[in-house]
Amino acid sequence: TDVDIVRITADKPGQISCRISLSRPERFETQTEGNELQMWGQLDNGTDGKGMKYQARLKTQLKGGSQTAEKNALVIKDATELIIYVSAGTDFKNPGFKAKIEKDLSSALKKDFSVEKQQHIKNYQRLFNRVSINLGEGQNSSLTTDKRLNAFYNNPQSDKSLPALFYQFGRYLSISSTRVGLLPPNLQGLWANQINTPWNGDYHLDVNIQMNQWPVEVSNLSELNLPLAELVRGMVKNGERTAKAYYNADGWIAHVITNVWGFTEPGESASWGASNAGSGWLCNNLWDHYAFSGDKEYLKSIYPILKGSAQFYNSALIKDPKTGWLVTAPSVSPENSFYLPNGKTASISMGPT
Repeated sequence: TDVDIVRITADKPGQISCRISLSRPERFETQTEGNELQMWGQLDNGTDGKGMKYQARLKTQLKGGSQTAEKNALVIKDATELIIYVSAGTDFKNPGFKAKIEKDLSSALKKDFSVEKQQHIKNYQRLFNRVSINLGEGQNSSLTTDKRLNAFYNNPQSDKSLPALFYQFGRYLSISSTRVGLLPPNLQGLWANQINTPWNGDYHLDVNIQMNQWPVEVSNLSELNLPLAELVRGMVKNGERTAKAYYNADGWIAHVITNVWGFTEPGESASWGASNAGSGWLCNNLWDHYAFSGDKEYLKSIYPILKGSAQFYNSALIKDPKTGWLVTAPSVSPENSFYLPNGKTASISMGPT
């Protein structure tokens, strides 16, 4: 259930009084409707302003005290316990998102807070508890994490358990960023505190998304690779058009960046955006999941994706006149440059690695 639940308690009766509102820096409206607070709006799409629609709905449960509604806020007075429920969503691939938000919120309100919390913990631990790792303790293992990091920098042998902690922290990030049926983590993971996130919070295909996904197979979180396969599946049709338009080639192609709408064209700067290795790299990640799992049904489902990528390279690679090898050309190794004989730097070449 996509509901955030916050429980606030007081150690003495009637000590909780507050005003609850919803807001964001831009493009939002709010109002109360009965005992419910709502926020909604439509995001900018970068062209005509008509991007994704979103909605959030908030309700509360009280022990003691009272609640009244203002135009844009709920006012709590003299409560001993306050539980806040927030359900939110967008119309991304879900035109009926408002009905789902209402259903999820209603369902959460029917369950006791302790039941919801235990379900949340069970859902997380089902994945996290698959792996335990013990490298022994060190003299600094009992320090706070910031002090442990400083001590580890100067003397790695002083804290044998810190690498194990970081390994599990990485697993926590993966578990908390995605699930089967959702999107894979992007450059910002899942959450960001900006409206315009760094690099637009997109997916970089020149190692960033690969680095997000590599660890899950070796940390017993294999199914968390499946969201990447679905993201790539959604790129194929656009990639076929890009392959034909830019290379007059068969199959499908992706370059350095993509997003949830399956962007596949070159990036805006030739020094990095002209790399046409993105689809091949992605397919390597998809193959990794089969190599680890041996799931032949999964292999059947991704085979058209792999085949289409191979068809592009088979169609677009050219023979290097010096080596006779089939190479990508013109292309670049993203964010890597080289020196010309005259001392100037360049990026575009034949067969970059």
